[in-house]
Amino acid sequence: MPFPADFETYAGTRLFIKAGRPTDNTEAAFETFFGASDVFEFTITQVGAMEGRQSNTSELDVVSQGLVRRRVGNYQLIDSEWQVLEEGEDGTTAAFDAADTAMRARAVASFAVVRQSGSVLYCTAQVSNLSESGGGSNDNLVYALTLLLQSEALKATTPVIPTPDITP
Repeated sequence: MPFPADFETYAGTRLFIKAGRPTDNTEAAFETFFGASDVFEFTITQVGAMEGRQSNTSELDVVSQGLVRRRVGNYQLIDSEWQVLEEGEDGTTAAFDAADTAMRARAVASFAVVRQSGSVLYCTAQVSNLSESGGGSNDNLVYALTLLLQSEALKATTPVIPTPDITP
């Protein structure tokens, strides 16, 4: 009798990685880029945020009014935190290896997120963290994957789900 699954994965949500970036930040460029080979899929145990911004604030002291005015200053794109398994859906570590290679080279990689609703988000990001966060004696290891987004997440209007490569 086989062991039951060690981790619950998020049904319908999928994360794909491909080394490099498309020629342009458009839906057509991302779909063409992900349509080629060397696309790998992670097995996800925790879904990260992909949209939004973080802003700092600037302050101005108005002495005559006894008031400190605060305004939104510069912004940065969010850090996206994911929990992924070392082995992907295809039973290989190809997605993990691609993320590890991108992190060590400090290279920008492209990511596609297919949500449970069927919508697709595309973005480019640097992998800033890929660290083991646990697992038991018979578990597939869980890793924390942190992405520093380099482009706004682009929501596809006509979603095309990438086809992952089976062999690394």
